[in-house]
Amino acid sequence: MAITRKATAVLTAGAGVLALTACGASAGGGGAAPSASAAAPTGPGGGIDVRVHADRLTTPTPRAGAGATPAPGARAAACTAPGPLITASDVDAAMGLRALTVTLTNCGTSPLTVRGYPDLRVLDAAGDALRVTVHHGITVTTGLTDPPPATLTLRHGDRAVAILAWRNTVTDATVTATTGAAFAVTPPGGFGPQVVQETVDVGNTGRLDTTSWHRPG
Repeated sequence: MAITRKATAVLTAGAGVLALTACGASAGGGGAAPSASAAAPTGPGGGIDVRVHADRLTTPTPRAGAGATPAPGARAAACTAPGPLITASDVDAAMGLRALTVTLTNCGTSPLTVRGYPDLRVLDAAGDALRVTVHHGITVTTGLTDPPPATLTLRHGDRAVAILAWRNTVTDATVTATTGAAFAVTPPGGFGPQVVQETVDVGNTGRLDTTSWHRPG
């Protein structure tokens, strides 16, 4: 299971830019969230040594390196191994709303067919899947473009992106707030899941929205 690094990206909203202050994943919503790297053992590359224990996300796969250059709507990633590469931007946060861009880059020599929405799980610091509902479509804000699902063919070096959005809302003191330390995305084509170390603080909403895969820009 690969663990990728992150780089800042600009999230596009229609023809404009989503004006979220880049405060990190712990901004707003009642103070800083615990650091994922502090809560979990480190792996060979310095990130979380995550093991996913739910359903088919149980088989570790080799870690993929992820060099990055900021780009509008997504980020470019340096291919270090054949196959798909999952990377993500840093979180943009403002007034309890969080959003980030996930990028799928085809580093293989064969075309990769991508359909619909990301196959995604939110993980705790131990690598276990949390009870977070991944909702297809953006409902937490009207400030993000939410394209209909489509079938994309990615040739070598081509990218598809999806935007994740959620609110760090705590409205019920009797319900424990949920904070993920990472999330796992399983690329299409029979490849294993790849893990991105990122705080996903959904409060007690228990919900994460995602757009479909679409072309950057």
